[in-house]
Amino acid sequence: MSKFSQVYQRRRSRLEELAALPDIPQSVHNVDAENEEAASGISDCSLDSDWVPEADDGSSGGEIADSSENEVGGPGDTSIILIGEELRDQVSRLIREDKCEQKCLEGKAKELEQLLCSLSQMANGEKKQNIITTLAVLMQTDTVLRHRDHGLRQQFHYYLPIVGRVCRRAWCACYGVSTATGTRYRTRIKEGIFSIKAHGNRLNQHASAVDLRWLVSWFEEFARSAGDVVPVRVRKQKTEDEVVKLYYSDAEYTLLPPYFTWDQLYQEMHNYVEQIRLRVREPSPSTFRQYLSKLCPTIRIRSPRSNVCDVCSIYWARMRSGATAAESEEFGKHTAAARLMREEYKKDLASADEEHAVIIMDFSQNLTLPSISSTPSQWYFLSLRSVNMFGIYYANEAMQYNYVYDETVTGKGTDEVNSMLYHFINRIILPAGFRRLTIYADNCGGQNKNNYVVRMLLAHMSDLEVIKLKFFVKGHTKNAVDRGFGHVRKHLARLDIRTTDQLIDAVNDASSTSALVHIEAENHIIKEYRNVAKDAYKNLIGIQKYQLFEMREDNPGVVACKKGPDSDAVVQDLRRKYDGIVTDATRVQVLFTAHLEPLPKPPPNCEKIQTIYNQVRRYVPEEFINDALYDPPNDEDERKAKAIQKARAEKRKEATKKKKRARAAASESATDAAAELTDEAQGKTAHSAGEETHSNNLNRQQIKMMLIWNL
Repeated sequence: MSKFSQVYQRRRSRLEELAALPDIPQSVHNVDAENEEAASGISDCSLDSDWVPEADDGSSGGEIADSSENEVGGPGDTSIILIGEELRDQVSRLIREDKCEQKCLEGKAKELEQLLCSLSQMANGEKKQNIITTLAVLMQTDTVLRHRDHGLRQQFHYYLPIVGRVCRRAWCACYGVSTATGTRYRTRIKEGIFSIKAHGNRLNQHASAVDLRWLVSWFEEFARSAGDVVPVRVRKQKTEDEVVKLYYSDAEYTLLPPYFTWDQLYQEMHNYVEQIRLRVREPSPSTFRQYLSKLCPTIRIRSPRSNVCDVCSIYWARMRSGATAAESEEFGKHTAAARLMREEYKKDLASADEEHAVIIMDFSQNLTLPSISSTPSQWYFLSLRSVNMFGIYYANEAMQYNYVYDETVTGKGTDEVNSMLYHFINRIILPAGFRRLTIYADNCGGQNKNNYVVRMLLAHMSDLEVIKLKFFVKGHTKNAVDRGFGHVRKHLARLDIRTTDQLIDAVNDASSTSALVHIEAENHIIKEYRNVAKDAYKNLIGIQKYQLFEMREDNPGVVACKKGPDSDAVVQDLRRKYDGIVTDATRVQVLFTAHLEPLPKPPPNCEKIQTIYNQVRRYVPEEFINDALYDPPNDEDERKAKAIQKARAEKRKEATKKKKRARAAASESATDAAAELTDEAQGKTAHSAGEETHSNNLNRQQIKMMLIWNL
């Protein structure tokens, strides 16, 4: 068998091994071939509100960017285009890891960004040719020959395009090669050859030794534990007979949190191998990224724009400018806590069955009435009618219940949360026969994470065996409810809604996996739980520092609190004592059935009523003018609105006067200070003049005495 046949057989067996991998699309089996569909990008996401993988937007986050043939000039390219955050991170890493005593890369961040961006757009062959050509030129510029024991030593200065003169180690780091590789290139140039060596159609020996089956299975398992499965709408674009055709299909993508980068993912893989002492060939970071980008196209990293965690943003800013070891360690602890809570969330979702119910609750951003797809410019400066939406995702049925009500009904406080949660438990959870309930929510203290919610859940311990209340880590609260809210927002963005009935119908039609609960002005859902819950149980001490709370039927009135999934529990008894008697389930049941009063309605916003009638009503078509939303304000509303506007104007005037007085006082103090300095300077001048006169008089007297003495 010839050498070419052997190479061909090895390459064919390698491709057959890739094709045998489970759940890998056929379009990405050939790692060396260009993936046309991946290059076209994913540009439409109708089912996820936070991640819109457009062809030009998917690479803006700098996480995954596939190259097309038109961009890099041919198939077989495995280059990685650096854009945005990842480019800046690599520049900061180069500057931070520069061990040169002269700090040759310091102060050249902009030039390094331009250089690395240009290099990332080159194919591997183009990049190697650029390195060898640059070395060949540098070796002939200012070469110095120095004698040593076994021959001549050739020395020359290293220069980078755009950047300038650097040391050899920095030069190799910017090009992404080792110093040994640079030495090998110099030897090749000395032999009179400055072209890249022919590839010979041979596989990369190190990359071919990687166990791709294990690598893909590890990455998929890691993504399942740390990411969110999001259904998206994939758009593929093809040109046939000079006609652009769009093809849409639905797919489920796993989105990793935005604080993960490819370097961090590689470190996770390395730590996993070291922890279990697995004897497996680890790929290099570049091979790790190239293989997983092509073999796992449905696993993506969220854009950094979707990162709402302040702690992560602060650490990212510090790490780009060079973070210390302590800061990096603190950031690792923060992300580790978020990952543990996310894994706990995944386990609970998987454990939902006929006895265990899992729900997630949260408030959406306020909707507005009226809502027009092409909003008039004047409306951006007006205050419209706010509509609140509280979502409860029922994981057992993959159904979301949206409680919708406007601002005239009630607000968004803890009483409203307790009322809607109480209604959901009594209407959905208890009739279904569940014995255990797990509730997830964010860390909002005024709505979810407070003593009133814990007390209300304690009142249900006679109906359920176990209730667990768990909170996501602050800033890392992406969950299924947000996806349901995204459906509603996208659906409303395409509609013109001018009445409450239209809004209710639109929310109901936004998704087939959602149900609507409309809370009207006169309802039996919204109750006042504060006083009743306070009479039944005591406050839980230090509630904000805990993340998990557990209540059991066999231990009534007692809450087990934990700071994390793997931390120890702290038990607190919240039962009150009346005349030496501990509050029992009967008393709690009486309080929560006979003493719950309707929550008072908020006062009408007279100024908003006036604004809608005077400035919004004229944009409304004739058929909707008679809706109650556009009713004219009465005399009392007009009087209150004018009083509010007058008070606001007076407050603004008073603030302006206060600023003027502060400026005048500052100017006066500055003038006085300048005058004091002037007086002091003049005093010093007069004193020095007096001393000079006194000195002259003394000199005259001395001369006169000397003359008399001589005579």
